[in-house]
Amino acid sequence: MAAGLMHYCRNDFDQAKSLFTRALSMHKGNDQARMMLYLIDFITDKAEKSSYQKALMTLDWRSPAEFFGYLAKIIGGQIDINTAVTLGDTDQETSLLHYIAGLIEIKQGHRALAKSHFRKALSKTTGADRWSYLMAMARLEDLFKAQLETMPESPEKTAYRSEAAAFSQSIRNNWIVKAKSQKDLAPLQTKLIQDSVSSSEKQAILGKIRETDKNNVNWLVQSAYYNAMDEKWEQALAQTRQLLKSPGRESASRLAGGLLEPLILNRLGRADEAKTSLETFQNRIEDPWYREISACLLDLTKETSLAEKAGQQPAYLLTGHTALGLWMEGKNDTKQALRHYKEALGSYRDDRMEYQFAGERIKKLQETTGH
Repeated sequence: MAAGLMHYCRNDFDQAKSLFTRALSMHKGNDQARMMLYLIDFITDKAEKSSYQKALMTLDWRSPAEFFGYLAKIIGGQIDINTAVTLGDTDQETSLLHYIAGLIEIKQGHRALAKSHFRKALSKTTGADRWSYLMAMARLEDLFKAQLETMPESPEKTAYRSEAAAFSQSIRNNWIVKAKSQKDLAPLQTKLIQDSVSSSEKQAILGKIRETDKNNVNWLVQSAYYNAMDEKWEQALAQTRQLLKSPGRESASRLAGGLLEPLILNRLGRADEAKTSLETFQNRIEDPWYREISACLLDLTKETSLAEKAGQQPAYLLTGHTALGLWMEGKNDTKQALRHYKEALGSYRDDRMEYQFAGERIKKLQETTGH
C-alpha cells in the first residue's frame, strides 16, 4: 500500500494502480485500496466506468470505512462538495474533503481554487493521517511547479519560487510536530480499547486526547457514552446536545449520539421530553435502520418486527438491542434491559461504542440487582 501511495503521489498512476489492485486482490475488504483505485479512475477520466464506485457507495455507518462511501458519493456528484467540506467529523476527514475538492476544481480548470483547497487540506492534516498529508502536498507542489513554468524569468518568478518553497517547508515542519504529538497519544488511544481499563479511567484518558484533538466529533460521542456507562446521565446528555448543535453529515457517530439523547432522557424519567426528542431525531435523519429503531421505541409492539428486520446483521443487532436495553432501563424493566444488552453483545461488534456500553451496563445492573 505504501509503495502504491508513493507512485500515486508521483503521478505514476499505472504503477500505483497495479500495486493497489494487488493489495485489493489479497484482501477483498481493503476499502482504502479500493478508494485509491477509484481516485485514479477519477483523475484519469475513467470515473464513470469505474468498477470500484458501486462497492464504495454501499459503505455506510455499518462499516468502519463508511467515510470512503461518503467521498465516493461526492466524486460521483451525489453530494455537493462545497457543502461537504464544512461537514467533516474530524480534522482528518476535513483534510480529505478539501483534497477531493481540490481534485474536482482541477477537473473544472479552477487551479487557484484547487490550490486553496490543497492548502486547507494540509492545514487540517493530523499526525495520524500521513496519506492525506502526502497526497495534498504532492498535488500542491504540482500546481506550484505548473505555475512557475508559465512565468518568465523575473523578480516575480523568483519571489513566487521562494514563497512556494517556504510554504512547503513550513508545512513539512508542522507535520513533523503533529506526527510527534500523535506518537505521544498512541499509548493513550491503545488503553481506550483495553477491557481492563475502567470507563472512568477511559474518560480521563479521553480528556487528555481531546486537549490535542479538539475537533474530533467521535471523541465527543465516545465521552458521552463513557459518562452514560458510569450513570453520569446529565453530563452525557449535555454532550449529546453539544453534538446536535454542530452541523455534520449523517455519520456513524452522529447517528449514535443523536439517538443517545432521547434514550438518556427516558432513563432520567423524562418520558415526554424523550418522546419529543425521539420524534425530532426520526424526522431529521434519513437512515432507514435508525428510523426503524426510533419507530420501535415509540411503539414497543414493533419490537418483534425490528428483530426480524435486524436478521443476522451484527451492526443492526448491536444498535437495536442496545437502544432497547437503555429504553427498558428507563421503564424500570431491568430483566428486559439485561436481555437486550446480552443480545447486543452477541453481535460481536466490539469495534463500536455501543458494544462497550452494553457490557458495562450489564455489570452495573447486575451489581445493583444481585443477578
